Amino acid sequence: LNNTVAINVYKSHLSPEHALDVFRSFDLVLDCTDHPTSRYLISDACVLAGKPLVSASALKIEGQLIVLNNPPAPPGDAAGGPCYRCVFPTPPPPESVLSCGEGGILGPVVGTMGVLQALEAITVLTAKSSPSIDDPVRPTLLIFSAYSNPQFRSVRMRGRRIDCACCSAQASITPLSLTSGSLDYVAFCGVSAPVDLLDVNDRVSATAFSQLPRDGSNTLIDVRDETQYAICALRGSVNIPWSGSATGFLENVRQQGLLSRDGGQLYTVCRFGNDSQLAARALLNEAVNVKNITGGFEGWRREVDPTWPDY
Repeated sequence: LNNTVAINVYKSHLSPEHALDVFRSFDLVLDCTDHPTSRYLISDACVLAGKPLVSASALKIEGQLIVLNNPPAPPGDAAGGPCYRCVFPTPPPPESVLSCGEGGILGPVVGTMGVLQALEAITVLTAKSSPSIDDPVRPTLLIFSAYSNPQFRSVRMRGRRIDCACCSAQASITPLSLTSGSLDYVAFCGVSAPVDLLDVNDRVSATAFSQLPRDGSNTLIDVRDETQYAICALRGSVNIPWSGSATGFLENVRQQGLLSRDGGQLYTVCRFGNDSQLAARALLNEAVNVKNITGGFEGWRREVDPTWPDY
């Protein structure tokens, strides 16, 4: 290890009131957090403090990396790099957000993204020239997926949004609004409570499902992604991943011929029982006879099969 590195520990949570004071002491900020509330706060503070930001994320088997606010420029300056709000103007639905603890993560994926983030930080700090207004910054979003071929993809992003709430000429986020504590990032991103969308009559326990007859009168839709489904799946289940779009999910269910079954009972399941509730709600809106397995495969492992993989 490099014994010349100095580590300063801040024994408190990063808050809007103190973020600017902290960031102004440094030349570059690296965001390694795993929730939208912290990502929006860190990006806003970097823009207002005039600091470039290297943002990396990792979840399950995937990772993303992007350099934001590079070069750093005051709000309204077209020569500056876009911020997090330029790329993601609105936060994702709170029910779709998974932390690393809930969603799980493959260890080498964290290592891969961490090394790339460190390399990008060195690149930013040692750059010999800065882009100008005649050659504006168009950052690249690097996407990594461990099981894809190729594993890396690059998406060229646009520059600063002319209507961005933080870095445009019409920015509503100011140093005063940040330090005064008037910005509520939790409220902006929504409440990250566990998903609880269905009535009790639209749910079934893992134990009850395990006792159902396997005579073709019911069908289990496993809404996990293909990779998780390949790791472990219940025999006879149908894999239709939930990607966040009810329209796309219903179309895939329709293509499987499951919306036209007369009197057939459908069941949905995922790893923790969150995505499957969203899928079940989409089906219920189509007047489909469906129930969700409470607790997902975590519930299945607790109640039915202790040997079920805890991946």
